[in-house]
Amino acid sequence: MFKLRLLKQFKTKHVRIPPVTPDPSRHGIAVVALMRNEGHYIADWARFHLQAGVRTIIAYDNGSTDGTPDLLRSAVPEENLIWHPWAGAYMDDATDIVIDRQCLAYSHAVMNYGPKFARMAFIDCDEFLFPTDGHTDLMSAIDAIGPHTAIAAPWVMFGANGHQTRPDIPVWEAYTRRAASPSGVLSNLKSILDLADIAAVGVHSCITHSMGRNVATGAGHVGAPKEQAAKPVTKPLQLNHYYTRSADEFEAKIKRGPGGSADPDRYARRLRKAWNSIHDQTVEDSAILDFLERVSFTADTSAGAARGAG
Repeated sequence: MFKLRLLKQFKTKHVRIPPVTPDPSRHGIAVVALMRNEGHYIADWARFHLQAGVRTIIAYDNGSTDGTPDLLRSAVPEENLIWHPWAGAYMDDATDIVIDRQCLAYSHAVMNYGPKFARMAFIDCDEFLFPTDGHTDLMSAIDAIGPHTAIAAPWVMFGANGHQTRPDIPVWEAYTRRAASPSGVLSNLKSILDLADIAAVGVHSCITHSMGRNVATGAGHVGAPKEQAAKPVTKPLQLNHYYTRSADEFEAKIKRGPGGSADPDRYARRLRKAWNSIHDQTVEDSAILDFLERVSFTADTSAGAARGAG
């Protein structure tokens, strides 16, 4: 009984999958995201990633009630979007271990759509992945890194930028100051994978046949995810994580709680610690604005209308 009670505190870290056989004509990059009630942000997020060179957005909707799926469909051409309903919570009956719904969604994407793409990136809707160092699309930046099958995209953590309430402008304009250092709770990453090499799927990093648990930085250095996240390389790729958004939205995030079986008090403490760490020392970061200027991107006015809703 003690063992079963202890196991309830844990959830799956990686889901093992069989080998994926790539299509000979595979190309481009897909972004995979699990989302819930992102209606205010989803149009900007989707259009941004299409501009960054994403071929297809594969969206898993966790029971949105604010029109997120319809707003996403309005923002993305049909040929660039795959959408699935993905509400639910899952637990192994024998051990009571929570089966992470993100791991399941990502595994589903790899097995069903992976063969069509050269790469997949697993990110959230408050994360923006884009090329830096003069590149204008993600695949050219990935190619510049070299033939690594697992590439790290370390978090670059942005705070509230003095906004108490949600501003009616895109996040990249509203939030321009980030944490000066990615230490402690701010240190993490997401991964960009060659699907033909994945052995097991995780939320932040995957296990590959050729690199094991290691990931490569933008500079081509290979190492464990923790050490790569602690010293983030933001060339030729950067992942902006708009972790807090406005102060009011951050408080609402804490009030909603973690979902699933996680302890809400522990969740709140972790989030507040992250808030303090982000705002303890901030620096201006214009990398995303430089990219948007480089590709002459202008936010769609209909996305502004969506930002006014919800």
